[in-house]
Amino acid sequence: MTLRFRRFLYIFFILLFLVITPLVWLYAAGYKIKNGWQIQKTGMLVVETEPKGAKIYINNEPKQQILKKIFSEENSYITTPTKIKNLLPGKYNIKLEKKNYWPWEKKIEIESGKTTFFENIKLFKNNIPQILAEGQFNESYLSPNKKYAALIDNEQIIFLNIDEKKEENYSIDKSIFDENFSQAKNPWSEDNKKIIIKNLIFDVENIQKPTIINGDKDAKINNLKWAEDSKKIYYLNNEGINYFDVDSKKTKNIISNASIFDYLIKNNLIYSLEKTNQSTAINTYRIDQESAIGKINLPSYSYEFINPSSKYINIYDEEYKILYLIDPFSNLKPLVDIINDVNKTYWINNDALLYSNNFEIWMLDAKTLNKNLVTRIGSEIEGIIWYPAGGYIIYTTEKNINILEWGSDNKCCTTKIIEAESIKNINLDKEGETLYFNAKTNNQLGLYKLAI
Repeated sequence: MTLRFRRFLYIFFILLFLVITPLVWLYAAGYKIKNGWQIQKTGMLVVETEPKGAKIYINNEPKQQILKKIFSEENSYITTPTKIKNLLPGKYNIKLEKKNYWPWEKKIEIESGKTTFFENIKLFKNNIPQILAEGQFNESYLSPNKKYAALIDNEQIIFLNIDEKKEENYSIDKSIFDENFSQAKNPWSEDNKKIIIKNLIFDVENIQKPTIINGDKDAKINNLKWAEDSKKIYYLNNEGINYFDVDSKKTKNIISNASIFDYLIKNNLIYSLEKTNQSTAINTYRIDQESAIGKINLPSYSYEFINPSSKYINIYDEEYKILYLIDPFSNLKPLVDIINDVNKTYWINNDALLYSNNFEIWMLDAKTLNKNLVTRIGSEIEGIIWYPAGGYIIYTTEKNINILEWGSDNKCCTTKIIEAESIKNINLDKEGETLYFNAKTNNQLGLYKLAI
């Protein structure tokens, strides 16, 4: 090697050092050179998922570690949780993929000098639904703890212990049923052990020996509701509000008022809807007294109590699709809000209400009374529920079940997790692991479960 060549190499490496060092320093400090040799501050993206291990694609290109890519392409993919640095400001399409899970995809924006966080992304399993019971059931009821199901067709009642995968049938003797009894809307007891079917009380531990509720052959009995202690069943007849004691099998009238057409028992108080000449009165009674202690008047329409576990009294006008929220303990403003065009409702917590009309899903903040439109869809909405981990809405149409992510930026993305026919009665277990619903898939009509 000649002296001249050595000098050339010496100068070349000095120049290379002078060029590369500032670039490395800029990169480490969070800067990049854009087209046109403009230096710009970059941003960072933080992504965490449940479960971990999802591959990350940005603008449809998988993110990979350069050194690992050179020596082992199979193991070079960057997976969650991770931090991706030195992204130029701008809009990106980010996609997350994991085997046996539905992909997650969203358009995001990276800002100069800032970190964009996606820390609570839930990936949902891509599974095939399993049929629990086959048949065309007129009615189906899942217990509050989602452990038991009662399915009713024209000939029998099928009781399922979902946890233990046990099935027990009870053949219907129609002569036992009292046609004066209407079916309870919420037939399961609070302790999840008993269910009312017409005038019969079934105990899940002794299905074949139901208890008969005594009735009056000349009186219509409706609005059967369990007491909170699961020891009494309240009901309406032409005399007013009564109860049936499950142990003693005795009945008692507690409020004599034939104008009552619906009622709600809550915190040792009874709220009643009563017809008057020009309006509907909401009267409040103590559970051991017949004299009303409070009264609110509403326009005279077709009302009913819904969502009994809510902090507020929920009164729904079925004819005009109006929901009234009432605070019974407020003397200044008992009527909290009036919400129009409501078909389905779901209380997320004491102050957040999810509701829908035929084609829209809305969110109400009951503290501020702000209403936010979540999404509009092209098919009629059959049901809505809130995923317990937060940030996700599960909604159904007649032909599919969808999971919609609702974030603090009021932007949402939707994943269709199943297609079927005649989907209805969707329920989710308390752990958020399994969906239950009635549907028809592969020409099988019945009750299904889907692990998500």
